[in-house]
Amino acid sequence: MDCISGKFAVSSSSRRQRFRGHRHVSTFPFPWKPSYHVSTFLQSSRFVAKNFHQKHGGRSIMMMAAAVRRGSEPFFIESHFQRCQVKTTGMILPSLLSSSHSNSISSSSSSSRYKHQNDDASPSFRNIDDALASFNHMLHRKPLPCIIQFTKLLSAIVKMRQYYDAVISLSKQMELAGLSPNTYTLNILINCFCKLQHVDLGFSVLAKVIKLGLQPDVVPFTTLINGLCKVGKPSQAVELFDDTVARGCRPDVHTYNTIINGLCNCSQWKEASAILNEMTSLNIMPDIVTFNVLVDTFCKEGKVSEAQVVEARKLFGFMITKGCKPDVFSYNILINGYCEAERIHETEQLFNNEMINQGSTPNIVSYNTLIHSFCQLGKLREAQEVNKKMHTNGKLPDLCTYSILIDGFCKQRYLRKAFRIFRAMQSTYMKPNLVMYNILVDAMCKSRNLKAARKLFSELFVQGLQRDVQIDKTIINGLCKE
Repeated sequence: MDCISGKFAVSSSSRRQRFRGHRHVSTFPFPWKPSYHVSTFLQSSRFVAKNFHQKHGGRSIMMMAAAVRRGSEPFFIESHFQRCQVKTTGMILPSLLSSSHSNSISSSSSSSRYKHQNDDASPSFRNIDDALASFNHMLHRKPLPCIIQFTKLLSAIVKMRQYYDAVISLSKQMELAGLSPNTYTLNILINCFCKLQHVDLGFSVLAKVIKLGLQPDVVPFTTLINGLCKVGKPSQAVELFDDTVARGCRPDVHTYNTIINGLCNCSQWKEASAILNEMTSLNIMPDIVTFNVLVDTFCKEGKVSEAQVVEARKLFGFMITKGCKPDVFSYNILINGYCEAERIHETEQLFNNEMINQGSTPNIVSYNTLIHSFCQLGKLREAQEVNKKMHTNGKLPDLCTYSILIDGFCKQRYLRKAFRIFRAMQSTYMKPNLVMYNILVDAMCKSRNLKAARKLFSELFVQGLQRDVQIDKTIINGLCKE
């Protein structure tokens, strides 16, 4: 690991200083105030919670964080989600889901961390309507089920990965029914706010955890760190990470993976490497996720250079020496890096020998990456050989495979071969998509075969595909040259 530590080691204090060099003060922007210090927020939470309880008595605890931010009379943070809340004769209707979920973000870093210790008995639902009906039934039982049962239901909805606003609304209903949330419930709520990119409201829930006298563990801090990284606030994420450590809350490998991944996505590789060094110095060994993130960063940082591939390869070897067996995703990342650097010989060695020797079987992504590299270099025969090998090994090509091959042959002006591949694909269970039509129409127009271009263009409607701006522009440019 000397190649990493010697080159990029940065201390925790210099890390904070470097970030503050970019911004005079590292702050977290709350919507009702220009900026707010993360550390100040965490330090003041207990004091504010105590005074808020004395001042406002039995009013909802969720108003407390708004008071912290605004310094004025608080309000329910759930008011942002009232559009999701519909009540008719006590029944929470599916119409609460009418709001758009376009702000939801996918992440593999957190949802599984918020399971209750008995979560293996969590309910599963066919759809959100079933979950809402179950919630309504539970809410009207006498006596009410315990908070654990409600938390399991919320967890099941979160696993659907799109109804985060519904979970927030349901948690409010639970509170109004007199159910006191536990740590797991509040962790789920923080997760939902972060998924909706309302990290400020996630901090509000953290303040609620503190006010209730609950001791937050590493889970909510990890979630908030991930949320800050997702909204492009790496400096605040690092500050919160350092505050978490300073408060005696020991980060685990998942926390380190979250901050490293967030920093890498924000092109803060040196910071990510420094945190990796801190991680290993504390005898917290990186896992396969850690290494995959770091190798992927080397292989995606702009135009991949020889030096970057060498560093990625060293890191890959270090991973193996530490007993971390690479999986197919690890190899796909490295194969892509080699292909980007146009080091095809090493790619083939990795694909045909090392990967198999390590017990990893190439998947469709592995084959598509290699086929794409050969097509980019104009080596169409080699691309076809890889395609045949894929068939031999029992892997069926997907739409991406066909698109890569069609594009490769069109760029080399082998239009008849491209058409044969296109028609062969149509004879399978797969239907061509708009990308393929655009590739072929563009190739026909450039070869002045406008009759074939028009025919392909008319097929769009037969296939039930909707034209987009790109294909319209392609056919118009071709007709203008007629």
